[in-house]
Amino acid sequence: VRAADAAKIPVSLCGEIAGRPDAIPLLIGIGLRQLSMHGGAVLRAKQAVRSVAAEACLALAREAQEAADAASIHALLAAFAEEHA
Repeated sequence: VRAADAAKIPVSLCGEIAGRPDAIPLLIGIGLRQLSMHGGAVLRAKQAVRSVAAEACLALAREAQEAADAASIHALLAAFAEEHA
């Protein structure tokens, strides 16, 4: 995402994960700014985006990069959601 941003190439994410409020802070943290999802997820996604600071999302992404496995990332996402509820 950083390389694409540096080259002025837009990156977007389509799919179910883009509409998951628990995953959105991580997606923002890794630099994604365009998320495509089914219409029923848009309101919850907007609420998720508006409820977190970019700095917190960046910190979450850094922690996720150090995580040992997917289960650890899921735990990070759950803890982040709990802290920012």
